[in-house]
Amino acid sequence: MRRALMPMGACLLLALSATASGAQGWDNRPAAFSWTGCYIGANIGGGWADKDVADVLQPRDSHGSSGIVGGGQAGCDYQVQSWVLGIQGMWDAADISGEGKDLANPALTWKSTNSWFATLTGRIGYAVQPQMMIYAKGGSPGCATTTTCSARSAATS
Repeated sequence: MRRALMPMGACLLLALSATASGAQGWDNRPAAFSWTGCYIGANIGGGWADKDVADVLQPRDSHGSSGIVGGGQAGCDYQVQSWVLGIQGMWDAADISGEGKDLANPALTWKSTNSWFATLTGRIGYAVQPQMMIYAKGGSPGCATTTTCSARSAATS
């Protein structure tokens, strides 16, 4: 009989502890979804650009450039009922470059480089479902681009 009472006692103890935890306000339901919060991230990839050089009289050069980019982004969103407001900043270092011959004078070479670019954007959205949002985003970009022109020597033509 003693062997039969021990398992029943263990079951009773387990049932009482489960009831006590429920009485303390433990809630196993998942928390409600919210867009409110901040985030940070990193990125790496490729970048492409088209460069057109012109003066008042005529186009001088048109060339493409490409290279590798990498950087990070950070932002915050705040939800009020179904509306979401947010801001994000992004900065990438870049090694994007390209060159082309001058259309009017083939002895000249135009070269463009981009060493970084960044954006600062804001967004407003509407959560049509807890985990689905439709939003509009807009902001301002910035970059460091240089364009140079150099003459090639006759020996290298």
